[in-house]
Amino acid sequence: MWIPFATPATLIQDILRSWKRYAEGFAHPFNRFEWEDDTTWWIAPAPEQPTYKYTKILVGASSKWLPWIPGNHLFVGVHVERGLGPQVLDDYPAWENKVMEPGWTWHDFCRDVRAGRLVSTIKTAAQQTGSALEIHVLAGVPVKDPRDYRRDLIQFVCEDGHSIKPSAAPMIQTADAFLRSAGTSTSLPELIEYLVAIAHPWLWIDLCLGHTLSTMPRSGEPATPIDALVDQSLKPFRTWLVRLSA
Repeated sequence: MWIPFATPATLIQDILRSWKRYAEGFAHPFNRFEWEDDTTWWIAPAPEQPTYKYTKILVGASSKWLPWIPGNHLFVGVHVERGLGPQVLDDYPAWENKVMEPGWTWHDFCRDVRAGRLVSTIKTAAQQTGSALEIHVLAGVPVKDPRDYRRDLIQFVCEDGHSIKPSAAPMIQTADAFLRSAGTSTSLPELIEYLVAIAHPWLWIDLCLGHTLSTMPRSGEPATPIDALVDQSLKPFRTWLVRLSA
């Protein structure tokens, strides 16, 4: 698949218009002060920011935040975040909105994966797009200076909604090697068990499921229409993308 869009800012608006055929949604840039040049955008089920607690649509270009995306490509998929523990407020009281509460949808997304409720969803998305679903997991301890932010990255592909295979070598950058063991996972429930079991209160986890799409024309292949992209790769996840709370 390829899509003729140059930036996440343009693509997110077209996806939002298409997504509203099925559910309400609100576009949010990573940096609302420089949104036109932002490389990361979301569609969340509610208008308030930040959107950490929601399972949401992610559109992103190559950046330090989404390091697996090559140039001339965009990632389109689902993004779930695990927040910090309440202990961090002793040092950073302003981070209250980063502390994960019972209402964060990370909890029910993980429960549903472990219960097998996403098997048919992932299988449908892979079959409809003709491409295995990508799974990207990032984990690290947030710091005040983004230049010092180190994260681990592990990547997989999944076709049947259960079994996963590594799609790239693990990138382990944290001193604690948070994702080293999780990188050995052979199934999606096993991967989630590893992630849930990490008890570090300062650890932030980003779980992204979707497809990395070229923005350059491919010989003999028509561009994927936006409605088809939404119907094939995002609509199967509608149950989770509309939840306001766990």
